[in-house]
Amino acid sequence: MSKTTRLSPSPLTGVGEGGLTLGEMEPTKPIARAGAVLAILVVWLGWPLPGLLGVLSVDSPHPEERVLGRCLGWLACAALLLGWLVWVRVVARGWSAIQDGHARVSAAIVWLLLCVPGIHLAGVYMAGVGLARHVNRFAQRHEIEDLRVNEIAHVALAVAWSLWAVLPFAAAGLHMLRIRVDLGATPFAIAGLCWLAIIPLTVWSANDLCTAINRIADAQSEEPG
Repeated sequence: MSKTTRLSPSPLTGVGEGGLTLGEMEPTKPIARAGAVLAILVVWLGWPLPGLLGVLSVDSPHPEERVLGRCLGWLACAALLLGWLVWVRVVARGWSAIQDGHARVSAAIVWLLLCVPGIHLAGVYMAGVGLARHVNRFAQRHEIEDLRVNEIAHVALAVAWSLWAVLPFAAAGLHMLRIRVDLGATPFAIAGLCWLAIIPLTVWSANDLCTAINRIADAQSEEPG
């Protein structure tokens, strides 16, 4: 039996007035968990190789090697972006699956938060960590068994993303501003360690969220009426 506390929805969600039961919600389409996880794993394990080769070739005395280096660099950036977009799509699907009038973010806002440079780091916390928390609350409201998302893993992913994205640019900015802070290679070393954590955490996140989305789809199909 589904149980929902009636609340006025956030104006950001676009749902009708009041909370919705599972049967009243838009049907959730299952998501290909293996495909999403494999896509992130392959492209994010693979992009450092062309990126490294590109860096080593860009200062070559031979023009053709410099062109190859630039091409490899762009290939690495495209692979990194592809993995990011796959994860964003999973997060957006997760928010779409819990639109019962209580969610504070819609799928469209997820794409805005996570794909606009500058605000995407805050979006990782608002959309990623927030989704984990809201899915668990959704499971409690609708009494769905075996539906649980690891919030701690999503917090760790958000912190790792922030450090990986900010530290190298902060160090480069201090150097450009001629602010002498003897940090050595420490920011880049920390960023490298963060990237080693980002890969398994993102795969875990995608697997966890895909499992939750498919469990919600199953619960809706089991709902009478």
